[in-house]
Amino acid sequence: MRETIHYKVDGHLKIIDDLGQVLVDKHNAVHPQNMARVISRSLSNENNFFIHAMAFGNGGTIVDAAFTITYRTPNDGQLPDTAAWESRLYNETYREIVDDSNINIGEGEGSDSSGDPPSVEHVSGPGVRSTEIGLTSEVEIEVVLNPGEPSSQFLTDDQSPAEATESDFTFDEIGLYTTGLPNVATSGFQDVNVGDKLDVDDTGLAPSTLFDFEITVDGGSTQSITITTPVSGSGSGGEILYSDIIPL
Repeated sequence: MRETIHYKVDGHLKIIDDLGQVLVDKHNAVHPQNMARVISRSLSNENNFFIHAMAFGNGGTIVDAAFTITYRTPNDGQLPDTAAWESRLYNETYREIVDDSNINIGEGEGSDSSGDPPSVEHVSGPGVRSTEIGLTSEVEIEVVLNPGEPSSQFLTDDQSPAEATESDFTFDEIGLYTTGLPNVATSGFQDVNVGDKLDVDDTGLAPSTLFDFEITVDGGSTQSITITTPVSGSGSGGEILYSDIIPL
């Protein structure tokens, strides 16, 4: 009987266009701390243990005046990234739900999933599925980006001159995310006193907006947090309630 088993997780990224041409086929960084937590939560049947969304951003490279491209190191919780388990993309601009057991598979702010192929849960199409290959198991996450996604981008084929097509929807970084922490996280949580407000009260925050907060707890050091409010809240008119910002 083996008392110790060493596991290896290898990330790989493959991008294919509509003609079937392979545009990218290379290894992709893995966040070791967060991957270990996901595996541990899965074995413990705790919340937040499966891949929920794929996110895209445009902060992975720096282009100077001479058009020299500098590739930034991935935010994988290892130096120079000091964010540990809170690591994120440098600048996320779009994401889609990839959990094919979710009724909102293929959806995200600015998405148009009408052109997606059919998704058969854990079998084919957009979604997440696993395959056993001897002692190795492979997890495949598939996302389809349609020509109109994200919405409000330039219509590339119709723009002139060509420079007009260079917009913020040029992706150079990709990341996978779980659903996020539940209202009571298994890794611990803090209560922040917001006065006499209840979880059903309106925060007054605008939807689909990035907010920066500074919080000091019991005279301790100031902690800076950033949240992005959802497209619509749980209020009767879509208002963002206090209960909506707990998991953010």
